[in-house]
Amino acid sequence: PLTKWGPWFAQEERKHGDLKSVKENLTNLIDPLRLLDIYRFFSVYTTDKKSSKKVKVVCRYQQYFGGMAIVNRVMARTKTGIGPKKGLIWHFQGSGKSWLMVFASQMLMKKQELNAPTVVIVDDRRDPHRSTVAAARYLHDLQDIFGDWTLAIAAYNCGPGTINKAISRSGGKRDFWQIYPYLPAETRGYIPAFIAATYVMNYYPEHGLRAHRFALPIHSDTLLLHNDALFCYVSQFTGVSMDELRSLNPQYRVDFIPAASGRYTICLPTNKIDLMIRYEDSVYARTTDSLSKAPVEVEDYHPVAKSSRKSGRHGGATHVVRRGETLSSIARQHGTTVTALRKKNKLRNDKIRVGQRIKL
Repeated sequence: PLTKWGPWFAQEERKHGDLKSVKENLTNLIDPLRLLDIYRFFSVYTTDKKSSKKVKVVCRYQQYFGGMAIVNRVMARTKTGIGPKKGLIWHFQGSGKSWLMVFASQMLMKKQELNAPTVVIVDDRRDPHRSTVAAARYLHDLQDIFGDWTLAIAAYNCGPGTINKAISRSGGKRDFWQIYPYLPAETRGYIPAFIAATYVMNYYPEHGLRAHRFALPIHSDTLLLHNDALFCYVSQFTGVSMDELRSLNPQYRVDFIPAASGRYTICLPTNKIDLMIRYEDSVYARTTDSLSKAPVEVEDYHPVAKSSRKSGRHGGATHVVRRGETLSSIARQHGTTVTALRKKNKLRNDKIRVGQRIKL
C-alpha cells in the first residue's frame, strides 16, 4: 500500500509494517489469467524520445488494479441497466492517469456488451479555472511537505519522490541549490527559468521592455447544466459559433458535455447566457434524440450560428464540405454518426469532396 512506502516519504518515515499484504498482492498479480490480461490489454507500444526506438510499455501494479476497478464498475453498471451500453464517458483530471485511461479503454473496447465503446475525454487540465485552482492547491501541499518554496516548485516539475531522492543523495540537505547536482536536467533549469520569468514580469521597464497590448477576452460566464449537451445544438440555439464554444470550453474534447453523469458547466459569452437558459430544455431534448435514436432533421432556429449549413431544395438541412473536413468531423459537428450520414446520402464509403453537399 502506498500509505506505507510511497516515494514521497523520506526513507526514515516509511512504515513498512507487516509484509503479509505485499505477499497477497504479488500472488494475485502473477496469476496466469491476470498476466494474460496485462499482456493483451495493459501494454502498449510507444516511441522512446531519446533513442527513437519502439518500446513496449507495461502497466504498473497500481495501474492494473486501478484499471480493472474501472472496467468492473462500468460492466456492473451495464448489467443493471443504468450503465453505458454504447459508450464510456471518461473524466480526465490529471496526467498521472493518462496510462490508466489507455489501459482501461483498451480492455473496454473488447467488451461486446458495450458494443465497442467510445471513450470521451473531459480534460480538466485544459480548463483555465480548474487547472489553476488545482495547481495552486498542489503547490500549497508541496510547500507543506518541504517547507521551502523553491523545493515545492521543483517538486511540481519532477515530483516529490524525485526531490526526496535528491535530498537523500545530498546527505539530507534541504536547499535547492545544494541538491542541484542530483536533480534531472529539466528541473535544474526549471527554478532559474521561474526566477527569471518572475524578475522580468516585475522589472521589465528597467530593461527597456514594453508590455505587449492584447485584446481583452470576451466577457463570459458559466452555467451549470443538468443533462447532456452537444455543442452543435448549443451553437444553434444561442448563436455562439462552434469555434468560440471550443475556445471557451477547451476541457470538452469532442464537442460534447456529459452533464447527465456529473456536475458540468458550460462557459458562454455573458450576453448569451439568457438564450441558453431559455432554450436549455430544447438543447437537452435534441442531444438526447441524437444520442439515443436515429439523427433528426435539424430545423433552423433564430438566432443561428454562422456555418456552412444550408437548407436543401427538398427540405432538411445540408452541409457543404470544406477543405480538411471528413465525414467523421461533419458527423461530430452536427451531433450525428458517420453511419447515419452514409445512409442518408447513399454513400458507399467515407470519401467526400470539397464543395459536396451532405444531407443531415
